[in-house]
Amino acid sequence: EEKKLLIKDGKKIYYPNHFNSSESIELSNDKYLTKKKVISYGFPTPKYYKWNNWFSHKYNMKQISKLNKPIVIKPINGTYGRNVTMDIKDDETAYKIIMELLEIDKNILIEEQVRGNVYRILVFNDTILSAYIKEPPSVTGTGIHTLSDLITIKNIEKKSLNGKFVKKIDEELIKEQGYKLTDIIPIDTKIIISGVANVNNGAEITLEDIDNIHPLNIEMFKKINKICKLKYNGIDFITYDLAIPYTQYGYFLENNARAG
Repeated sequence: EEKKLLIKDGKKIYYPNHFNSSESIELSNDKYLTKKKVISYGFPTPKYYKWNNWFSHKYNMKQISKLNKPIVIKPINGTYGRNVTMDIKDDETAYKIIMELLEIDKNILIEEQVRGNVYRILVFNDTILSAYIKEPPSVTGTGIHTLSDLITIKNIEKKSLNGKFVKKIDEELIKEQGYKLTDIIPIDTKIIISGVANVNNGAEITLEDIDNIHPLNIEMFKKINKICKLKYNGIDFITYDLAIPYTQYGYFLENNARAG
C-alpha cells in the first residue's frame, strides 16, 4: 500500500534500502570503516586522519598538521554534504571548524583535499549503470545583480525545474575569488559559491559516456560493490578523467547506498 515493499514469488525487498541490506547500508554510512576496507584491497583513497576523542586536542592537531593542505573536514556518518567543510588551508582554521563540529558530532574525518573532477558512478550488481561529473554550484554574473541576488535567482530556477537548492554558501571561497555577497558580479564572470559538489547542495551534473571508463576503473568499481556487500551503490570517485586508470591517478571518496 505504501509502495515500499516489492514482492515477487515470495521474495520481499524493502525498496527504500535500494536493494541493499541494513548491514551494508550501515557500512556505507561509516566513511572511516569503508575507507579502511577499500584500502585493504589496494584501492587509492585520500590520506586521512580520524579525530580521536581519547587523545588530547594537541595530539590530534599534531597528526592533522602532517596532512597536506588544503584539507576537508566532515562527519564520519553523514549524507548530502551536510557539515562538510572544504578548502581548509591552515591548522588554526581546521581547529576552529573541528571544535564547532564536535558540538554536534563526535566522529570526525579529516582528509587531504585531492585535485580533479568529482564523479558519481552508479553500480548495480555487476553493471555500471551510469557515470556523471558533479560540478560545484556556481552562478554567472549579469553586470546588474549582486552575488546574493544571483544565488536567489539560481534557487528559483532550480525550484521551477524540481532541482535541489544551494543550501551551503562558502563565503570564504567566494572571498578568495575576489568578491562578497553584496558585490555586483561583472557580466559572464563565473563564481563558485560552494566547494561541496553534492547534488543536494545544488551541484550541476554532466553525464559521461560509460564506454570511455578505463577497464581497470570498471573492475575497481565492481569490486568495491562486492567487498562492501552492496547491490546498488553510488561511488564517489575523483580523477581528471575516467579514462585514466586508477593506478595512475584517482581516489575513491565514499559509497552511497541510497544514491538517487
